[in-house]
Amino acid sequence: MEAPISTHMKVAKRIIRYLKGSIDFGLFYSSSHDFQLIGIFYSDFVGDIDDSKNTREFVFFLGDCCIS
Repeated sequence: MEAPISTHMKVAKRIIRYLKGSIDFGLFYSSSHDFQLIGIFYSDFVGDIDDSKNTREFVFFLGDCCIS
C-alpha cells in the first residue's frame, strides 16, 4: 500500500498534465443581450411509493447550448 502523500502527488501530477494538455480549450461568451443562463429543475418527492426516494432532475442552458 502506497503512502497517502505519494498517492496525492500522482493525482496532482495527473491533473497538471490534463490542464497542460487542455490549455487551448475555453468558453466563448457572446456580448449579445439575448445570451442568458436558464436553469430548469424538476423534483418529485413521492414518485416512488415503494421506497419513497426523491427524484431530482435539472438542466442548464447558456444561450442556446446545454451546459449541464
